[in-house]
Amino acid sequence: MNNESLFESFPAFDVFEREPDGEGFVHINDKDVLCTGVRLYYTGNVWSYAMENGLDPEAAYNKAIENKNQIHWINSMCSVISNTDVEKIKTIKVSTGMKVIYMGKKFTIEDDWNNNLKLVKFSKFLTVHGSDECSWSEKPTKRPPYVKCESFEEFVSAYHVREFAWIELTPESVKSGLSLLEDGHFWQGGNISQETLEDLHALLNEVEWN
Repeated sequence: MNNESLFESFPAFDVFEREPDGEGFVHINDKDVLCTGVRLYYTGNVWSYAMENGLDPEAAYNKAIENKNQIHWINSMCSVISNTDVEKIKTIKVSTGMKVIYMGKKFTIEDDWNNNLKLVKFSKFLTVHGSDECSWSEKPTKRPPYVKCESFEEFVSAYHVREFAWIELTPESVKSGLSLLEDGHFWQGGNISQETLEDLHALLNEVEWN
């Protein structure tokens, strides 16, 4: 059960702050009304949308993937002015950059156009396949002989010698990785080639988080 405490109260709704889990993620679901202050939002996903509209969820998901449409999203709630008493809404406090788990997946909440919010996948996995081949994926390759790299510097070394290795990266760690690759003084005198640095720089720049 989520532990919550009242954060702020308005005439139409109360704002509760939900405690994060041990990894710092707040768990949210489609029953939650989200609040950034005075704006209210709700989550959505392609499977629920399909079922609510009498569509095949699997077909809707495949179509969304094919068309590169969103799978999970946050929508703004419409507000109505009324002189009729209504039940006070319970909302959950959220903010830009907040780490959340929705439908078992990790995201950050980020600003979107027109005062909207969006869910951005929190992490992706970059894997070197024992050769020049290096790819992004949604899940880690944990089977032998692949090994996990605990730091980006370790992954650079693994890529340089073409090992079987993977690393989990977030938008923030990709930015710091790019900065490290561009730091000529850091790599000066080491055994990492300029070609390796340039290859990885291109790989980090190609990842999409939406």
